[in-house]
Amino acid sequence: MFEHEKHAIERTPIGPVLVLIGLLIPIAAGRWGSYIGIHSLNLFLPDALIALGLMGMLLHGRGSVDAGRRLPPSIKWVSSVLFFFVIFRLIATEFSEVSTAARDLAPLVYISLIPLLYFSLRQVKRRTVLQLLTVACVLHLVWFAPSVMGLLQPIAVNGPFGLPIFTRRNDFDLVLVGASVAVYLANRSLPGFLRKTLIAGSVIVLFAGSSRAGLFAGATALFIALILRERPKSKQKRVGGLVIALITLAAAAPAIAWLLQSPPSWMVGITRLVSSGSAEQISATNTWNARTMAWSKMAEYVSSSDQLWWFGTGPGGEPVWNSGAVAHLSGDESVRAAHSFIFTWLGFYGYLGVGIIVIALIILIAHAICQSTRIRGLNAVGLALTIGTIIAGLGGVIMESPFGYMSFVLGVTLSLLPADSTSYRPSPSIAFETRTTSAPQTSLESAKRSLLIGSRSPSALHTDRSA
Repeated sequence: MFEHEKHAIERTPIGPVLVLIGLLIPIAAGRWGSYIGIHSLNLFLPDALIALGLMGMLLHGRGSVDAGRRLPPSIKWVSSVLFFFVIFRLIATEFSEVSTAARDLAPLVYISLIPLLYFSLRQVKRRTVLQLLTVACVLHLVWFAPSVMGLLQPIAVNGPFGLPIFTRRNDFDLVLVGASVAVYLANRSLPGFLRKTLIAGSVIVLFAGSSRAGLFAGATALFIALILRERPKSKQKRVGGLVIALITLAAAAPAIAWLLQSPPSWMVGITRLVSSGSAEQISATNTWNARTMAWSKMAEYVSSSDQLWWFGTGPGGEPVWNSGAVAHLSGDESVRAAHSFIFTWLGFYGYLGVGIIVIALIILIAHAICQSTRIRGLNAVGLALTIGTIIAGLGGVIMESPFGYMSFVLGVTLSLLPADSTSYRPSPSIAFETRTTSAPQTSLESAKRSLLIGSRSPSALHTDRSA
C-alpha cells in the first residue's frame, strides 16, 4: 500500500499542486491571506502560485490531454467568450491606470481559466485534494472562531501582509464555515469524534457571525452539504444515524430555545434575526436600505446614456463614484464596488456585458449542480462553495475581490471533477524510458501477472471514488 502511495505521489506533477495550494490560501486565511505578496508590484502569493502552476502544467504538456475530453463543450465556450470579452474591453477602453483596469477584469480572467484549472486539478488525486481542503478549512476555523468571539484581534505585521493577520470579512468567512461542513462530511478518513466536533463548531460559529448575508449564504452551503452528503449503503446504519440525530436534537432543544430567547453578545447573527428592535437589527436594516439605494443610483447612472447602457464605463472606470452611489455606501473615495457584483459589473460593462457574464455564470452553476448531485463527495463541497459565494456576492464585495472569485472558481472546478481519481499520464518519453529500463518479462512471469490480475476481487479494480 505504501509503495502504491509513493508511486502516486511521484506521478503527480508539481504544477497542479501549486495551483491547488494557491487556490486554498484564501480558504485557509480568508481575506487577509489573499493579499500576501509584494504590494508595490501588485504581485500576490496566490496569483503567483496559480500562474506558476498553470505554466508548469502547460509546459509539461501531456498531463491534460485525457482531462479535456470530459469537460462539457459549453464550459469551453463560456471560457472562450469571457476570454475574448476581456480582450475586447482592454482594447476598446481608455484607462489611466493599467493596474486598476487589470484588477477590475481579474474576476472574469479567473472565470475564463476554469478549463485550465479543471485540467490541473484532474491531475491530483481526489483524496489528496480533499485532505488539503480539510487542512485549509480547519486552519480557517482555528483563527476565525476565536476572532468572532472576541478572543483574537487582528495583528498588524509589516512586510508581505497587506492586511493585518486575522482580519475578518464576515460575509465571506461565514460562507467558508458553512461549506466546510461539506468538507468534513466528505472526508471519511477523519475520526468520528473529530468530525462531529468540527461540524458542531462550524455551526456555532456560523450563527455567531455578524453578517446576515454571510449567515444566509453559509446556511445555504450547510444545507447543500447535508442534502448531498454521502449516505451509508446499509439501511441499518442509515436508520441508526437518524435515531442518533433525533436524540441529539432533543437533548439540545433546551439550549437552542435559550439561545433564541437570550443569545449571548457574541452571537450577533442570531441577535439580528430574533431580537426585534435591537441595535444590531436596526444597524443591519439601515445597511441594507443604504445598499438598495446605491444600487438604484447605479442603475440610473447606467441608463443615463446609450453608451453607458450598452457598454458601461469599462474597466478602470469609477461608476460607483460618478453615479453618487458611494454616498450610500461608506463615502470613502477608494470604494469602487457597489456591494453586489451584479451592479458593480453593470457599471463597468453595461447591460450587454453583465448579460453575457450572468449567462456564463448560469451555465457554470447548472453544470456544477448536475455533476455534484450525481457524484457528491468532493463535488458537493464544490457546489456548496460555489452557491455560497454567489449568494454572498449578491449583497457584498465578494466576487470582485481576490478571495471571492478564487473561491468561486475553486468551487466550480471541484464540482465539475469526474469520479475517478486522476487523469495524469506520464509523457511518452517517460513511459518509453520506463519500458526500456525495466527488465524484460519472461512468458512465465507474464502468465503469473495475468493470473494475479484475474484473481483480484472486483473491488480492487474500482477507481478511487471515496472522496
